[in-house]
Amino acid sequence: MTEKKHGNPGMVFLTPCRLAAIFLTMLLLGGIGVATWAVVTFLSKAEDTGLYEVQVKSANLLLSVFDHTLGRWRYVCSSSSNQILASISCEEMGFVRALNYSVSTIPDGSKDAEDFFCVDAKELVYGKKIKEFLSPCSCESGEVLKVLCQDCGRRSLTEDRIVGGEESRLGRWPWQVSLQYDGAHQCGGSIISDRWIVSAAHCFPERYHHLSRWRVLLGSIYRTATHKSVHVAEVKTVVFHSSYLPFVDPNIDDNSRDIAILALTTPLQFTDYIQPVCLPTYGQRLVEGKMGTVTGWGNTEYYGPASRCAARSKCSHHQ
Repeated sequence: MTEKKHGNPGMVFLTPCRLAAIFLTMLLLGGIGVATWAVVTFLSKAEDTGLYEVQVKSANLLLSVFDHTLGRWRYVCSSSSNQILASISCEEMGFVRALNYSVSTIPDGSKDAEDFFCVDAKELVYGKKIKEFLSPCSCESGEVLKVLCQDCGRRSLTEDRIVGGEESRLGRWPWQVSLQYDGAHQCGGSIISDRWIVSAAHCFPERYHHLSRWRVLLGSIYRTATHKSVHVAEVKTVVFHSSYLPFVDPNIDDNSRDIAILALTTPLQFTDYIQPVCLPTYGQRLVEGKMGTVTGWGNTEYYGPASRCAARSKCSHHQ
């Protein structure tokens, strides 16, 4: 007698193994979809310029604002609101105020609305970010805004290029100063304004706490007053970062936040040999591979004597 088979012959039963295989397949397809979305999002994202979104080009002082939608910089079209716009942009970049502003003709090669922002005067008020009252435009005025936020980085004296040498020349780095305690060089520093010098916090340990014994030697590449350009300034106060840890606990070996500023008793008179250095704008980051110059009176070698003359060295920034 033949045994009858029960059940619908077209029916498929899902065993635990089949269920696991389907689940893994769906999981794999979902992962591929997520990965594809992430790649597309990354490729379509605006390029990270390493700069804050508001900048003044050093070569021509043109105010530029980054358009994240198109991933490009736009010039700001001149308008009747130039004065307040210049002031707001400089303050947003971290400066006290705008020293000056002017207009310039549209740079060669600019393309209609792709290269310009125009200001909405009705929205232009202090306390807002500059991007909040700008919109793309074709700049019908034909002029763009130039802004001067800091007067710095000037080298009035022309110098021959030093080939294969290390020693600096007088007037080449007019913001470099020597910080001296009881007449002895302790650290280098840089002029940032007519009243302020920036240096490192570690230069001011407790044993050097008498302000009246500190002096700032300016306008010289030597650690002594050997030239008529030299000026010696007295120090009114020293302010160092409150979170510089070695001053909290001497046993901590951490040089993070190693920065200090010195206030001078009287303002400086800038000359060909005494000038302030330019400060970076707010949020500005160093670009990897960018070459820079380090100056000062450091040791000429490990555990060796300090340099008699201010020296310079090239270095490259790496992340």
